[in-house]
Amino acid sequence: MALLLKPVGEAQLKAAIPLAVRRFEQYLAVRDEAASLRQALEDRKLVERAKGALTRRLRVGEEEAFRRLRRRSSAANRRLAEVAKDVLQAEDIFRAFAGA
Repeated sequence: MALLLKPVGEAQLKAAIPLAVRRFEQYLAVRDEAASLRQALEDRKLVERAKGALTRRLRVGEEEAFRRLRRRSSAANRRLAEVAKDVLQAEDIFRAFAGA
């Protein structure tokens, strides 16, 4: 990290600007990577919960539940997390009917 001390000369400023731009680009890249990792973790949690719902509802093993999620995702041309979200919404509806 570079610091500019007063009085700032033109040469110092010309050297500091490209460095500041590079550091900002690095910051943006790290921020985007962190957001991507957070989203991947949230997606993984959704898939795990959906697998649990399928294992209970269909009485299949975890691997079979995951295979069915993947197959449905592929057939519908949708992301696995979107299919998992659909499964969880359906599970909520079934629970509501069971409790009514």
